Amino acid sequence: MIHTANPALSYLTVMMCVGRACAWLPRKIRRRVRECSEWMTTLYYTLYFNYFTTFFLALEVMMEPLFWFVEKFARFLGPMFVTLVTVMTTSVVTIFYVCLLPHVYDISLGLTVFHLIFGHWLLANIVFHYVMAAFTQPGTPPPQNVPEIVSVCKKCISPKPPRTHHCTICGKCILKMDHHCPWLNNCVGHRNHRYFFLFCLYMWMGTIYVSWVGHELFRQHFYGDKPTRFPPFLYPLNAIHDAIYNPKIYTNPFHYGLKKNWMVFLGFSNFSSFVRRVLLPSTHEPEGSGLTWERASYKFHPDKGLQRVSNGTPTS
Repeated sequence: MIHTANPALSYLTVMMCVGRACAWLPRKIRRRVRECSEWMTTLYYTLYFNYFTTFFLALEVMMEPLFWFVEKFARFLGPMFVTLVTVMTTSVVTIFYVCLLPHVYDISLGLTVFHLIFGHWLLANIVFHYVMAAFTQPGTPPPQNVPEIVSVCKKCISPKPPRTHHCTICGKCILKMDHHCPWLNNCVGHRNHRYFFLFCLYMWMGTIYVSWVGHELFRQHFYGDKPTRFPPFLYPLNAIHDAIYNPKIYTNPFHYGLKKNWMVFLGFSNFSSFVRRVLLPSTHEPEGSGLTWERASYKFHPDKGLQRVSNGTPTS
């Protein structure tokens, strides 16, 4: 059987050797070194306190500052997230009324009636389930007469039924706790879990529905009558495809070429002025007034593409 060395004992041996090596130092310095080594040994023991220490435990310890931030500030971020959800939902509804519904009305009156009925049914379910999920208490265990107890909460010092967990943000135990949702500013638990799930479902349906209704306007706005490689709603893929196979060439009207750019910037026109104005300290004014600038000329070549024209001759 192969025995692995205890890292804590190895570290302690190293620190003892360091202590012996410092025996010739003055007493005050030795005391400071001993205090520092004891502090480092204690710190080291906190990382290797037993053989059950794993990578995930070390990772959890490193994540403690993030957990602390969430516990301290999540309750203050919750109202901001709720306001953001309200503003975003209101903006989508406004776009539906102002942009999409008039477009559908120009196509068909019957289709407009369908969208009014179906759209308002979706909107009512989204608003109802969001409000209920946000303002319904998820449920907490009673202080006594709990029929089934699996443990005792170390923070509440109260019995915990099955599937009950303590929420550090709300500061209480939650029945059948799923998670603390900052978008609701509330915990998702036994009494509001259904509301939360249906809100997510109807919000997803509403997103797909609005995207489908606005598909034609979206395509006309971004592509016009030009055919697309992918469906128009996959705008990022089409944008990448166009950038690769149909690139838009931008020409800088103030790019005069590498050499002339530096000559204009540094303010010299020949070797003697380069010596006087660049190699030696100079207080000369920059070229031009800064109000008007000479523009470079470009000419399209069938084989080489767009080329800059210098003195009537195309240059690459």
